[in-house]
Amino acid sequence: MVFLFDVLRTDIQMNNRANQTIMRNILIILIVISELTFFSSCKKKEGPPLYGYIRISVIDTLTGLPIKDAIINSSPSGIDNEKTNTNGVLFSGKLDKDNYDISISIHGYISQIKKSVKILVEDKDTVKLNISLKTVSPPILSTDHPSDILLNSANITGEIIDLGDNYLIQHGHCWSTSPNPTVNLNTKTELGKKFSTGSFNSIITNLLLNKTYYIRAYAINSLDTSYSNEVSFSTTSEFIDVRDGKTYHIAQIGSQIWMTENLNFNASNSDCYEDLSSNCNIYGKLYIYQISQNACPTSWHLPTVNEWDTLFNSLGGASVAYNQLIQGGTSGFDVLMSGYKMFDGQYYGKDENAAFWTATEITTSSATGIYFFSNNSSIGKITSDKNSKFSIRCIKN
Repeated sequence: MVFLFDVLRTDIQMNNRANQTIMRNILIILIVISELTFFSSCKKKEGPPLYGYIRISVIDTLTGLPIKDAIINSSPSGIDNEKTNTNGVLFSGKLDKDNYDISISIHGYISQIKKSVKILVEDKDTVKLNISLKTVSPPILSTDHPSDILLNSANITGEIIDLGDNYLIQHGHCWSTSPNPTVNLNTKTELGKKFSTGSFNSIITNLLLNKTYYIRAYAINSLDTSYSNEVSFSTTSEFIDVRDGKTYHIAQIGSQIWMTENLNFNASNSDCYEDLSSNCNIYGKLYIYQISQNACPTSWHLPTVNEWDTLFNSLGGASVAYNQLIQGGTSGFDVLMSGYKMFDGQYYGKDENAAFWTATEITTSSATGIYFFSNNSSIGKITSDKNSKFSIRCIKN
């Protein structure tokens, strides 16, 4: 019995992005065909011409160690989802056809074996084994620092450098207020399968104000989950109105983000209390209803009555929220008793009361205002003439 076999060596290129040093190594997968037993009779009978068993050994010649759990499959079937043992050996698979395509998947090697190994076994009849080899390695990826950092969201870009397999099962970014976030957290984007290398973008949302966040890109293939380098950034508790450069403190209360200062934007038909600019610097401006509807900067708006109610309810209800919402209260909302200007042109209430417009209209000439009364520490909703001038608190879209 004569066996002719030819093993083609394959160069494996390992790309180490960190130090940009290229190493070339040679991994020889030794396919050892041994102990083939063929049974035949002197007289040709109907049925398959050959019978035999194949023994495959998979060895890493760089280390000389056997490769465990190399997955073997064949077409036609016969060796399906078989794995090499701790000695790197598979002894299985009855051969009863003339031609077999056998694939060997080796997990954990940072390489892509692109050539096939062909082995010819010759006797009076021939079995031809076309053996293809594929390595599967963990994905390699990186991430950049976030851009477009807003009050409670940010954009961040990652890059897949090497899939490590035919495709990624899942990829995205994960983040936390603690270092080394993982995909076990709920705070992650899930961008789905990816079949090619290249960049991808995540929009991360629902961030808390004035917090430091740690972010890593992740990628999952059939072998493993890989993470990129970690980057960090901090959200802010301030907002700059690009229209005039004024800065406003902001706070997250419950699920809402509010400005914690009255708007001080110089819109038409707006006044400072008692026409003193020094009062605007402290209390902000007073606006008629019509102007108040569009006075807030982009991505902010005038709150409705329902949004005010949401604020009150997050603090236990309007009946108990007063002390938490005024200046020095635990919420950080910091209402000042800024007073107001009635439709008759008279100013009232500074240091005693505060009045805020809502976006909730009652009639063509009236709308709902939110009042804070210091004399009895209460909050009320009052229908007011649209020509009255009240303060504005903006809420984030």
